[in-house]
Amino acid sequence: MMLSRKKAAFEMSITTIVILVIAMTMLILGIVLIRSIMCGAMGLTQDINEKVRGQINKFFTEGGDVPVHCVGEGSDAPLMPAGRTNYIMCTIKDPSSGKEVTFTLDKITYYPKVGDSDRVDDWARDKEDKKVNIGINQELTVKAYALNVPANVDGTVNIQGKATQGGQTIAYIDLDFTVKKVSGLQNAMC
Repeated sequence: MMLSRKKAAFEMSITTIVILVIAMTMLILGIVLIRSIMCGAMGLTQDINEKVRGQINKFFTEGGDVPVHCVGEGSDAPLMPAGRTNYIMCTIKDPSSGKEVTFTLDKITYYPKVGDSDRVDDWARDKEDKKVNIGINQELTVKAYALNVPANVDGTVNIQGKATQGGQTIAYIDLDFTVKKVSGLQNAMC
């Protein structure tokens, strides 16, 4: 009887060790999987950043004399998620003057007129002009505008403004964005 108890205890400890080894293996495999996913995502964001920089440089080479370019210019309207603060990035390239650049938000228009779209002017987080100091031959990327888009809207938003330098308008800004609702999980994760 004493021998059978020792044998049962020995088998129980071997089973426990086997379960612990399997659990540790699963944990290590899970960590390796998560690490590979995260590393892939970081590489993807680096690629995207490089492409964005290339696109900005393309704007300036094809844009002629206009020293200001913003995300949302052109025919493809980028996505603006509803239910969060969205920053509109603009790049300033100043070849000669080195003066302060002021971004003014003139008008926000939202289509279709549903939900909180009647109070679309309240979406602007900062009602004051954004002032940016830029040096001679300097290129800067700034958060020119910030919009608090309500969660219950879905459609297209048009933003009009201007950039001035030394009291003169250097660029008229006309931007289009597609506003989309995002799921709760996507909103929490991203």
